[in-house]
Amino acid sequence: TNPPYGKRIGKNLRMEDFVKQMGDFLKQNCKGSTAYIYFGRRELIKSVGLRTTRKIPLRNANLDGRIAVYEIY
Repeated sequence: TNPPYGKRIGKNLRMEDFVKQMGDFLKQNCKGSTAYIYFGRRELIKSVGLRTTRKIPLRNANLDGRIAVYEIY
């Protein structure tokens, strides 16, 4: 997935809250799955509330981001 990261939709949205809700959804509904999430702001990776199994650098336009890989337990 490619969640919003502030550049595209503005900075008023509390991205930490959005990302935490996404992590809660994954934990409740996607057990046994692997999630790949692109983050343009690396500091948001920990907001998911899951441990990453891998972080893959990926440049998207002018953003130096990461794809965070999560094994959903």
